[in-house]
Amino acid sequence: MMIRSRYLSRTLRPNFLVLQTVRTFYNRQIDYYDVLGIDKYAELKEIKLAYFKMARKFHPDTNKTVDAKQMFELVAEAYDVLSDEKKKRDYDETGSSSERYGGRSQGPGRQSSDSTYTPEQMYSTIFSTGEWKGETEEMARQDFHVNYAGTDVSREYIANISFEESITGTNVLLNVRVAGTCNKCMGSRSELGYTGNVCPYCEGTGEETIKTGHIVGRKECSYCLGEKIFYKFKCIECEGLGRILYVRPYYVYIPPGTEHGQVMRVEIDNKVLDIPDEDVERERVLYVTASVKDSPFFTREGLDLLSYIRLSPAISILGGTVQYEGLTRSCDLSINVGTSSHTTLVVNQAGVHSYGCSGDHVLQTMIKVPKKLTWRQRRRFLKFAQLESSEYGSVHGVENELDHKYNVNPLTPDKIVNSVIRKAILNKEVLTPWQILVQKYDACIALLQKYNFI
Repeated sequence: MMIRSRYLSRTLRPNFLVLQTVRTFYNRQIDYYDVLGIDKYAELKEIKLAYFKMARKFHPDTNKTVDAKQMFELVAEAYDVLSDEKKKRDYDETGSSSERYGGRSQGPGRQSSDSTYTPEQMYSTIFSTGEWKGETEEMARQDFHVNYAGTDVSREYIANISFEESITGTNVLLNVRVAGTCNKCMGSRSELGYTGNVCPYCEGTGEETIKTGHIVGRKECSYCLGEKIFYKFKCIECEGLGRILYVRPYYVYIPPGTEHGQVMRVEIDNKVLDIPDEDVERERVLYVTASVKDSPFFTREGLDLLSYIRLSPAISILGGTVQYEGLTRSCDLSINVGTSSHTTLVVNQAGVHSYGCSGDHVLQTMIKVPKKLTWRQRRRFLKFAQLESSEYGSVHGVENELDHKYNVNPLTPDKIVNSVIRKAILNKEVLTPWQILVQKYDACIALLQKYNFI
């Protein structure tokens, strides 16, 4: 038991080295180079590396010592000054930061109108932890990789649609995050039954004194943000900001002919969001990026669509009409006689319709062979196979009707009586009796002329 108590007291004991460092810096002007452990002529790579090591060491999530949070904020302040070329030059000349003052709980060197990060935000942004919650108003394309995870207001959304929906157009439901007046305090920023008082930090002036080297100036109070009123009992819902983030379903219309990766600017109708009305109507805009899935049936080339059409053997041989049902047009498609596979058919104005322009639908024919035939179909096909020549092969178990005529006599025949067979085999034209008589008459005349009898 004694050993366990000693172990707990040793583990819960604060880091005296950190306490000594903080107390030493508290009583004198802070040297940012000493905080990061670098010299005055260090390059930006060395500054970033030093900040990385110190931030990892004193991050409150991993370091549970008493003064870890103060040291983490001090390291962030040093990096904020030394990483900026202008701030670093001013610090080297005056020996102090140009924004050194108190009044905010978000860390040193933080102005009310400052758009930079707090120590936690800076750490999360650099190391991509994405654990901080933004306070800024709606700004397009600000830290999209962080805001898209749902930790802040984002104006960029991705609409996942199918290929068919991108051609015909559709409505996509998005859960948008918009900032609006708090529905509990209605923008008063205080709890119900409480009001704000005069700011004790600036005594109701709305300004505070700042010191830059040997120059003293006045600026907006960082305690009451220049409003001269301080809210002690802040609204729990909005944490005293008067505005909160709402997640509302909103339908976005995707026009026909939308391509993959196309970005559309959509103005939000505030009446549809169902949030409290504001004194000044804010223009809310979304940037929707279309993500079109690939289709197993269609391919797009500009405004033209490419796909395949299946034809039965009967229609491909005898021709006919096929009822065409496209994405943008329906009609009766005429098939010519003897249409073979991979024949190109073009359906006019059946492609993509976008902004008054229309493309075509290019079809490649494919012969659909039935896997199983009925006994009627089989008997018809057997008859057709018996009439085919053996030039392209023969069907198993089916003999050609002319095969037996060639197998009667394997020798060369002396005389072929059938004129059809003689013409097919000898490739000679069969003469009529009149043609034979004319040939004999011409031969006699030629013979007489030869011996000068005529």
